[in-house]
Amino acid sequence: VYDSCYLPQSDLLAVTGETCRCDLLRITGDAMASHLEVERSIHLRSEGVSVRVHAEQPDHLMVAEAGGTVHFVDLRAPNRHCPAISRTLPSAACGKTGLRDADWCPADPHLVGAVAGSQWFGWDLRHGGSGGLDALAHVGEPEAHGTLAFRWAPRTPHFAIMTKGPEASIHTLSTGAGRDERGTWIVETARTQTV
Repeated sequence: VYDSCYLPQSDLLAVTGETCRCDLLRITGDAMASHLEVERSIHLRSEGVSVRVHAEQPDHLMVAEAGGTVHFVDLRAPNRHCPAISRTLPSAACGKTGLRDADWCPADPHLVGAVAGSQWFGWDLRHGGSGGLDALAHVGEPEAHGTLAFRWAPRTPHFAIMTKGPEASIHTLSTGAGRDERGTWIVETARTQTV
């Protein structure tokens, strides 16, 4: 298992990893004898690297896979084994390392970020074209040591990029748009040394 998240509305645990699936698990039994039962599996084309649920959209799941695809799955659709909406990074962006991590912004359900190779990527899902997704909104500057993780701040459009080297970069995002309109990403960056 590479990543997991709890879905409070349905009382399920979503897990993803090297199995090329995202499994939705239900905990059954009691504290003395509990076990996990697979309630539903979502099939992926490559290893799953990230899975997230959003408080404002508890019936949807974001699943990112190493091959560069970020899926949004409507969990209300019965017996659906394939993702409902997908957005793919350009294959050259993933390089040999593939997509390493993705995160769904807790402060704004329209914003998604990911890291692959030495760069970070961001999408704005407002008023998208095909399937409700917009074109790639922003590609960050390459990090000298490569990237490992992308994390949004809990209540603001700030995000952090963890690198393979001794640095982390903290970014402040302004999309230049209101909550319901798409805008251009304006990003201010600060670098911090880690120990």
